[in-house]
Amino acid sequence: GIRDHCVTGVQTCALPISLGELLAQAKGSISIHVSGHSLGAALATIAALHAAQVCDQRQQGCDVDLYTFASPRVGDSRFASACNQRLRSFRIANSEDLVPCLPPATLRVVGDEMNPSAHVERTRMVLASLTGGVSDDIFEHVGIPVTFTAQLGEISSNHNMGYTYC
Repeated sequence: GIRDHCVTGVQTCALPISLGELLAQAKGSISIHVSGHSLGAALATIAALHAAQVCDQRQQGCDVDLYTFASPRVGDSRFASACNQRLRSFRIANSEDLVPCLPPATLRVVGDEMNPSAHVERTRMVLASLTGGVSDDIFEHVGIPVTFTAQLGEISSNHNMGYTYC
């Protein structure tokens, strides 16, 4: 079965068939487990919601579980709400890891309430040119937070899957 294509310990699974083919072969409902670390956690979040939506479109019962480690914020409130409604999701994060704090919840720059100078306005223009505009959307995390603290003395060690999350 599919478990034959997964490598335990390394936590890597490459499926030789597409989700559509897997669903076509399945008899009844299936369980899908998706996980990832850091950027892989962000991609896993998108993949898990996509898998759930494909299952729903095919009217095939699928339980989709998502386990992320050190995930950055992936989407806006609508995206987070869709994930939280459809997925059973756990977001595991070290409180000393910087990546789960990215991107900032908002990309808006301080406005008039702080007496902006020409420097602040130039900064807003640079950010707008880099991001395609200053978004009013707020980035949100997905899933039930499971937080722990492990300070290993280095930014990279606090984020490292092998040192901190295993």
